[in-house]
Amino acid sequence: MYSKKEFSIIFLTLNYIIMSKGPVTASVINIDTAGGFHSIKVKDVISGKEDLVILPSSADIQTLKKDDIVTYYRADEQEITSMEQTDEERVVLLFSRKGEGNASQSSKVFWIAKGEKLPALEKVLEQNELPRVIVILLSLSAYYGKREDFAKEALNILRMSQDPEAIDALFSVSSETLSDLLGENFSTVSVQIADSLINLALADGDLEHPRKRELRQILMLATLHGETRKKIYDFISEYERE
Repeated sequence: MYSKKEFSIIFLTLNYIIMSKGPVTASVINIDTAGGFHSIKVKDVISGKEDLVILPSSADIQTLKKDDIVTYYRADEQEITSMEQTDEERVVLLFSRKGEGNASQSSKVFWIAKGEKLPALEKVLEQNELPRVIVILLSLSAYYGKREDFAKEALNILRMSQDPEAIDALFSVSSETLSDLLGENFSTVSVQIADSLINLALADGDLEHPRKRELRQILMLATLHGETRKKIYDFISEYERE
């Protein structure tokens, strides 16, 4: 069993499971592009409740039209207490479906919140290589080591978005939908690595010369996928930061 401290680390690492609000699947009633942003009035296909989806003017939704079925996620930064549109209610992920009901999903319209660029991640993207903290994870974990190609695709996810809430929302979609949206070269591993790097960057972690506490956080993922805690703890205890 995990200790209380270990469980807390795992919980913080996996908090994406419960953070995003959605999915909401709705029919498009009207699209208004006035005012420097897109206002999409929709109707929930289950509850019949109408809602307003606000996207920046830069969002490419040219192919979206009335009566299309869309699925979207909102950020869950705090409890919503007002019907008024606020930053906390922002949409972070939107994509369209081909039709109603159980019809297959389509990537003909796909928008994800970009978020603010994080300097540490921008440096990683400039180098176009996985940072050392992830290389260590791949070397110690048989699970991740066999999925290095998927891990590398995390960099392309970070090019699309460095928004923690948007990445949380990606965890909520099925693996099939994820492939439809991002491409066959992506998987949940890609999202997981991107999410881990965002969390480390937000915590001012050193991605190339990680400290022991940062290794402890990232290497918990290895124990969740079968590596023994002794192997991980032995590595961390003997690790010397460059």
